[in-house]
Amino acid sequence: MNGEATARRTDARPPLRFGLDGLTLLLATTAFAWHFVARPVMDARFSALAVFAVLFGVVAVCRAAPALRRLPTWLPYLALAAVDALLLFLIAQGHADALPTAGVAVVLTGLIVARQRTVFRENASLAARLDHGATHDTLTGLPNRALFTERLGAALSAGDRDTPVSVALIDLDDFKTVNDTLGHGVGDALLVVVADRLNGAIRAGDTVARLGGDEFVVVLEDIDAEAAEAAAHRMIEALAEPVVAEGHELLVRASIGLANGHSGQDAADLLRRADIAMYAAKHDGGSGVQSYRDGMAVAIADTAGLGAQLQHAITDGQLFLQYQPIVALGTGRLRGVEALVRWAHPERGVVPPVEFVPVAERTGLIVPLGDWVLREACRQLAAWRDEHGDRAPGVLNVNVSARQLREAGFVDRVAAILDETGVPAHRLTLEITESTAVALGEAVTRLDDLRRMGIRIALDDFGTGQSTLTLLHELPVDQLKLDRSFTQGTDTGRRDTMPAAVIALADAVGLDLVAEGVETGDQAARLAELGYQHAQGYHFARPLPAAAVRELMVRELAAADS
Repeated sequence: MNGEATARRTDARPPLRFGLDGLTLLLATTAFAWHFVARPVMDARFSALAVFAVLFGVVAVCRAAPALRRLPTWLPYLALAAVDALLLFLIAQGHADALPTAGVAVVLTGLIVARQRTVFRENASLAARLDHGATHDTLTGLPNRALFTERLGAALSAGDRDTPVSVALIDLDDFKTVNDTLGHGVGDALLVVVADRLNGAIRAGDTVARLGGDEFVVVLEDIDAEAAEAAAHRMIEALAEPVVAEGHELLVRASIGLANGHSGQDAADLLRRADIAMYAAKHDGGSGVQSYRDGMAVAIADTAGLGAQLQHAITDGQLFLQYQPIVALGTGRLRGVEALVRWAHPERGVVPPVEFVPVAERTGLIVPLGDWVLREACRQLAAWRDEHGDRAPGVLNVNVSARQLREAGFVDRVAAILDETGVPAHRLTLEITESTAVALGEAVTRLDDLRRMGIRIALDDFGTGQSTLTLLHELPVDQLKLDRSFTQGTDTGRRDTMPAAVIALADAVGLDLVAEGVETGDQAARLAELGYQHAQGYHFARPLPAAAVRELMVRELAAADS
C-alpha cells in the first residue's frame, strides 16, 4: 500500500539528547559534591549540600529515561529549591566558599530550568504531531479512515432526519499497473496529485479522506442527490487532466460510487452502498460515476461469480475462436481474418463477448485471456498456411487491450508466440480502439516496439472517439478500420460524405483502410465506388469456425482452377 510503508515514527534524537545532557548535569553535580567531600573538614551542612547536588543530577537523568518519565515533573525543582536554600544559609553564615559555591549552583540551576522548559516545548510539539498522525494520512496529508469515520458520523448525527448526506467512494482504475511498471515512487507522486485535485473539486465544508492504497472517499454534507452526482462528475473532470509524476505523464481514470443518505442513517451502511456503486462503475468500464440503487449488490455478485468462472474457462478449454473474413471489395476474395473469442459455458451455453470481456478487463483476466487468443489464432494461421500456402488468409487480426499493452512483458510474449508458431510478424495485425490508445499513456511506446518487429497496428472503430486527428498524428498505426456506424447510416448524404472524408485522410497519411459492418450488397458497392479496397461484415460472412474458413479457402481454390 503506497505511503503506508513509511512508518509513523517520532524523532528519537530529543530523548537521546536529553539523556546526554542529564548525564552531563549528573557528572557536573557529582563533581560539585566531590569538591566538598574531598575537603579535609566536612560538616553536616556541606554533606547535605553534596547529597542534594547528587540527587539533583540523578533526577535530571531519571526524567530523561523513558522508564522513569512518570516521576513527578516538580521533583527536579524540589531538589533545586533544597540546594538553593542551603546556599542561602551558607551565605547568611558568611562561609568563605559561599560566593563561588552559589555561582556554580546558580549556573546549574539555570541549566536545569532551561532544560525543563525545552523538554516541555518539545513534548508539546511531539504531542501535536502524534495527534495529527493519528488522524491523517502520512503520504497525502488527507484525513485517514479514523477521522473520516468520525466526520461522517458527525454529519449523520447532526440536524434532523431530512438533512441529506452523500458519500462518494473513489478508486483509481489500473493504479496497480502504474506501481508495477513505473515503481511505487511514481505511484506515490500520483496519489499526492490526486489528493490535491480532489480537494480542489469539492466545497470548503466537505471532507476528502484517503482510506488506503488508491482508494479515496468524500463526505458531501447537506447536498441533494442531483448535486452530489454533479460533484462526483466534477471530480472525474478534475482527475482527467494528465498528471506528470516524476517525469512520467500519466492519464488518471477513476471509478466513483455514490451513496445518498440522510442524517440518522448508519455510517457503515452508507459506505457499504458507496462501495457497491463504485464496483458497479468499474463493471461499466471504469472512469465514470454510479449511484447506488436497490438490487445493485446482486448484480455485482453475479458479475464477480462470472469472473471466477471465466478464470476456470481459460484453463479448462471452454474458450474457442471464430474468424470473420476480411475480403477484397473488388473480387470478394479472402484476404485476412479477424480472430474473435467465444465462451462455451457448461451451463449457460455460449456467452457473448460483450458479457465476459468487460469482466476480464476489470479483473485483470484480460491478460491471460489475450495471451490465449493470440497463441490459438497464430497456431490456426500456421496450420492454414501449412495446408494451403498462399491461399491461406494473408493477415491475422487480433484485438488487444490497454491492460495487455501496459504489461511490461507483453512485447516479449508476442515475440515468443510468433517464434513458437512460426507465423511471420508481418502476417499479424494487432487492433486497438481509440479508447485503448488514449488510456495507454507512456505504454504507447510498446506499439513502436511491435512495429519494429514487423507487426502491423490497426486503429479499430475509427471515427467514434473524440481525439481522432490527434491520435493519427501521435499513434504509430498502419491501418484504420472504419466504424460500422459510417457504413450503415440511413442519411444518404452523410453516409457517403464521412467514408469519403476518411479515405481522403487515410490516403493523405498513407494508411490502409478496412470498412467494418458491411451488411448489404449496396453498402459494399458504395464503399468500392468511394475507393475502399477491403471490408468485413455479415454481407460477406459471419464469424466462422476454423473448419468453415477452410471450406471457404477450398471453394476459392476450386473456383480459381475452374
